Amino acid sequence: MWGKCLIACAALAALVAAGPARAQTSDQQWDWCKGDNADLSIGGCTAIIQSGQETTMNLAIAFYDRGNAYDDKGEYDKAIADYTQALQLDPRHETALVNRGLAYKHKGDHDRAIADFNAALGLKPDDEDAYIDRGLTFEKKNQYDRAEQDYSQAIRLKPGDAEAYVDRGIARRHLNKYDLAVADYTHAIALKPGYSDA
Repeated sequence: MWGKCLIACAALAALVAAGPARAQTSDQQWDWCKGDNADLSIGGCTAIIQSGQETTMNLAIAFYDRGNAYDDKGEYDKAIADYTQALQLDPRHETALVNRGLAYKHKGDHDRAIADFNAALGLKPDDEDAYIDRGLTFEKKNQYDRAEQDYSQAIRLKPGDAEAYVDRGIARRHLNKYDLAVADYTHAIALKPGYSDA
């Protein structure tokens, strides 16, 4: 009889402890999902996605964060799949569009990358980074005139970005606009003295 009581008491204690443990586990999973360690992030985000307990918006965040982790590991197809899932759950997730565009760019699929940057800029027309990323992708296609336009737009939005001046200088050099290229490099150095690329 005493032995049965011990077993029942132990089971009851385990049930009481399980509630806070589950909550702590969920918090820990989110910490991992949003963290900088790609492997921990993938594990945490996957647990959240598979839990069946999250809202649609939280699921979009988990897919997005896992996509970032896959991108960090160079697993671009998995990153693209996760960004796509995030966008299906939250079609206005502008950063997921930009990051999916970057993943496509890393894969050499420049047309899809540009389509994603276009869509991102449709949602957020003042995203300086999206203009830079689209400009860099146009450069990969040797479309330096369009790259120059995107860098100019980025500079208009953020005049203190020395890297944007260097990027535009490179595009202008390819367009044989040497004086303008030199002016961009000079401006970049003024903004960031000792900037070796400039």
